[in-house]
Amino acid sequence: MIGSKAQRPENEIGEGPDNMWAWQQQSTYFVIEAKSGTTSNQGISRSDMGQMDQSIRWFADTYIGQAAPIAIMIHKHKNLGERASPIPDMRVMCESELNSLKVAFQELCKSLGNGEAINSLDTISSLLRTHNFTPNQFIKTYTKPVITS
Repeated sequence: MIGSKAQRPENEIGEGPDNMWAWQQQSTYFVIEAKSGTTSNQGISRSDMGQMDQSIRWFADTYIGQAAPIAIMIHKHKNLGERASPIPDMRVMCESELNSLKVAFQELCKSLGNGEAINSLDTISSLLRTHNFTPNQFIKTYTKPVITS
């Protein structure tokens, strides 16, 4: 819907990340781990970070020669927990960013339903930019850097 290919490797083949999005024309990949069931009150756990690291390694082994993916964790915390090791450039989507994403997606869908918008590539491209659904805009708008200290 937003111009990327999507895959759910863990669900589909039993290994890899929860979700993966690919914009092949721009060589941009998101490896996404959703931690909605986390019970930690001390930040992102060492275990959760380990799973993200495994997903990044799975991507590198499976998609040899592709650009390094952007690691995104959907989690209730932005900060690392005790003994958790950071992953370079990893991003976090917390509840506020997730809610903003939901609203923007609903607005995008409404806009695409107006008139002939869905039949115009220029209009669709404009709407994707307006609602921050290009890869770079998505990262800046709907995710935040992990807090490591």
